[in-house]
Amino acid sequence: NEYKSYLSMKEAKNFYVIMLIYETYVLFYRYFFPMYNLDDIYLGGDWKYLTHWNAIIQIVYYMIIGMCFFTSLEFSENISKFCGTVFACLLFPLSCFVSTMFWTLYHIDKNLVIHKNAMFQQTSWGNHMKHSFVLLFTCLEMYFVCHKYPGTIRGSLISSAVAILYLFWVLVIYMVDSFWVYPILKALSLIVQDT
Repeated sequence: NEYKSYLSMKEAKNFYVIMLIYETYVLFYRYFFPMYNLDDIYLGGDWKYLTHWNAIIQIVYYMIIGMCFFTSLEFSENISKFCGTVFACLLFPLSCFVSTMFWTLYHIDKNLVIHKNAMFQQTSWGNHMKHSFVLLFTCLEMYFVCHKYPGTIRGSLISSAVAILYLFWVLVIYMVDSFWVYPILKALSLIVQDT
């Protein structure tokens, strides 16, 4: 068994079940109480937002680990490497970026990250659910679980590829609909136009 953790197997199962339930709840909450602009008829739906990408990746990750815990599927060396790679290249960087960028911009001016027409749907606990706890839970996992991390070059290439893919997606949305996913991008484009 390749799973290594400071938690007992029972504690680890409980941890991952709680994480899966939490992330699934966050996703369902986003669908039933979406954070969209009232005028949002633009390409991408929730897939415009990096927070949504992060939630989906975390759900898939926790489901894979759950299958290993609750089925006859064992934590082989390949699954262990895969989980370590996903954690190191996607979950941790995305969680850090989503949390730090959202809260930094939110405290400077919340209109930089949330469209004015979507403000009525924002609650402080909803913001923490989507933008704070993801980092907390990722850090807890990093502390409790001994992952097999990928090499520096491989990890950097995977992280960079996902970042470039998301930036390309944001630009496609702008090119198709003339809509910036995040208001800060509109503010920055106005600064560039003025110079």
